[in-house]
Amino acid sequence: MTDKEPTPLSPIAKEIEEKAVKVKENLKHVETNEKNTLPTAAGKNQNYGIDDRHK
Repeated sequence: MTDKEPTPLSPIAKEIEEKAVKVKENLKHVETNEKNTLPTAAGKNQNYGIDDRHK
């Protein structure tokens, strides 16, 4: 194997790669938020402002 320098990316490929990195970072943030949720005192079926008690 030879140690070749990677070929330079075209401007479009470079832009796509930068956007992909940003999307990947945003997905990590979303996954972290979902994993760190705690159950509420009212129970797991809390509907944030929707009142189902009077059905």
